[in-house]
Amino acid sequence: MARNIRPNQKATFLIAQETLVEARKLVEQGAARSLNAFVSQAVEEQIRRIKQDQIDRAIEEAGRDPLFLKDVKDTMQAFAAADADAADRLEKRNSRR
Repeated sequence: MARNIRPNQKATFLIAQETLVEARKLVEQGAARSLNAFVSQAVEEQIRRIKQDQIDRAIEEAGRDPLFLKDVKDTMQAFAAADADAADRLEKRNSRR
């Protein structure tokens, strides 16, 4: 079975001694298979969080943009008949069961 193998890159970082001690303790407790894996997972999680925060901020900004809101309203109106038709078909299909 093929595994999803991503190439690794060696890197050197300075990290607070207390942080490193805590990370090693967590690895010893089974939080990750190795310190390298722990650090990699931590960095990946931080990247994920930052990206999600960026998406959330963009959505908030869009919610305050009058042109975007008008476009959403216009699109909803344009598809209102199709949405109603789809809802009606689903209701009929579900009532037959």
